[in-house]
Amino acid sequence: MSLTKSPRSLPRRIGMLALGLGLLYGLACLLLYKFQNRVLFVPTQKIEDTPANYGLTYKEAWLPIGNKGNRIYAWWIPAESKTAPTVLYCHGNGHNVGEASELASRFHKLGLSVFAFDYRGYGKSEGEFPSETAVYADAERAWDYLVQDQKIPPKKIVIYGHSLGGAIAIDLATHHPDVGGLIVQSSFSNALEMAKRNWWTAIFPVDALLNQRFESLRKVSQLQMPVLYLHGTADKLIPFEMSQRLFAQTRSSKQIKLFPGAGHNDLSEVGGAVYTQTVKDFVTRLEQ
Repeated sequence: MSLTKSPRSLPRRIGMLALGLGLLYGLACLLLYKFQNRVLFVPTQKIEDTPANYGLTYKEAWLPIGNKGNRIYAWWIPAESKTAPTVLYCHGNGHNVGEASELASRFHKLGLSVFAFDYRGYGKSEGEFPSETAVYADAERAWDYLVQDQKIPPKKIVIYGHSLGGAIAIDLATHHPDVGGLIVQSSFSNALEMAKRNWWTAIFPVDALLNQRFESLRKVSQLQMPVLYLHGTADKLIPFEMSQRLFAQTRSSKQIKLFPGAGHNDLSEVGGAVYTQTVKDFVTRLEQ
């Protein structure tokens, strides 16, 4: 009796292997679609830095969100002048409100008030794991706090966003054309182009699967306020060419300032006095 396998079993084995690989691929696509916000957002709960470390007095604020009793956490850092412009600070995806501390000190020295907040799931903020829709709603809630609770005129507000926060700031500004100005620092064109910078995305139909899109490049043409783009030429996470493309698509009054040698998270430190002066000149022109 022969123990050799029938040649007819080979196509069946190949078919079963192909089916298994197909199922694994389909499962991977499903997981990528369902849990991509878990890759995009990297919430940190521990707040490592506060304005107090820079000698600033600040007030904690809790802003109700949704209908489940959740709240987002924020800092209000008032300037000496009650009529000073206010910076509404939107931080990046891998930090929390503590990221704002150093820049808040710089802005405060320019005579500006600062309002910084955490998206749901970040720092002390409550609520479900963040998503694109959710962080847009959180930024809108921060805006309402300034305009409705603090009674700050929109023309006295400058929306600032760093990295992913830049995309959030751009979206918020499209809904409030009466805002005084917009500063976008070290941000990207859209999530699809950022995703395609990773080799593994060549395996998947990313465009079809992506549901956290952050379409900044499409939105900037809607902006009606003055815009300042800031980026470091040594940024290895988000290339400065993306800010150049955002700048090119912006139709309102606009400026762009590139800082040689600055990376993704050290722009203000490397830029130093030039960075501070650039922001000061931009805000000063808004007050004229």
